[in-house]
Amino acid sequence: MILKEPDNPEITAFNKEDIKYLSKEDEEIIETTDHIKKVMKKRIRLKLFKPAFEPKPKHKWDLFYNDNVIHALILDDSFFRKVLDRKVSFKNGDSLECDLQIVETKNQEFNVFQPDSYNIKKVYKVHHLPKQESIL
Repeated sequence: MILKEPDNPEITAFNKEDIKYLSKEDEEIIETTDHIKKVMKKRIRLKLFKPAFEPKPKHKWDLFYNDNVIHALILDDSFFRKVLDRKVSFKNGDSLECDLQIVETKNQEFNVFQPDSYNIKKVYKVHHLPKQESIL
């Protein structure tokens, strides 16, 4: 790969081995003989759509991510224990501040990565919408 910038006449070249060192710390590429997978982890705030109160791996939570509903397992046992013990409650409009892991597989035909699974690795906080004052 060759990188040229319009304002800079210097040309920088990268080979395939260099690219893995330039990728984000929270992104890993896994290559096997069958497929290529990309695993990303990002701290993000996801709006809660529908929680699942059954233990994993049976049920996934529905959350909004990039204006789409995703189905994610909650892998944070400490958070899930708080939910089951009713130490955490939810209301309409709440969101989770969490570490989201996204696993994608490369579609060789179209040369794009497509999501396989979503996992919540760690929940830091439940954000509640501010209480609206009554106008009456």
